[in-house]
Amino acid sequence: SPWLHADSWRMNQRRVQTFTITALDSPYTITACHCKNGADSYFDIGLNANVYRASGNLNGENLNAEIDGHRSQRIVVEHDDHKQFSLLSDKANIAFSVALPDLGESDVQTQGGLDAPMNGRILEVLVNSGDKVEKSQPLVVMEAMKMEHTIIAPYAGEVVAINCNVDDLVEGGAVLLSLTNSENSEGHQ
Repeated sequence: SPWLHADSWRMNQRRVQTFTITALDSPYTITACHCKNGADSYFDIGLNANVYRASGNLNGENLNAEIDGHRSQRIVVEHDDHKQFSLLSDKANIAFSVALPDLGESDVQTQGGLDAPMNGRILEVLVNSGDKVEKSQPLVVMEAMKMEHTIIAPYAGEVVAINCNVDDLVEGGAVLLSLTNSENSEGHQ
């Protein structure tokens, strides 16, 4: 079912993905459009106002590609769980990384905050400021994408602040509440 895939599938439209890679200490924004012409399948790849037609396959670490009619074979090595890569050839080796989407402040969880996983509406706030909570205790229930999401305590602690109310519309990454961490002797605030 196309509804279960996160590969930019759109009904009656081309599949287009935009992402950023960093290579040679410079960021590059790339747009990849999956196209079909009869039985042929290829990508139109946009980079710096240029569009390149590319097709190929990746068999393990071996990449066989055709870019604008030029065939090439390279080795692609993955490091760090799909975040860092090396592209190896006889003439050059290029290291690059794929930027992860920005979902809000990345240090929220390490500071004891609990953030909204995506845009949505607050349905319930199950705790009050000053409440002691246990690990895995439900704290906030929100609705996003027609589903309910329960935000739970990642550790035992005390509720320091509540930054949302019932019926609030919140953005992904918004800090919903903050906890101290009683499981860690130093605590997080």
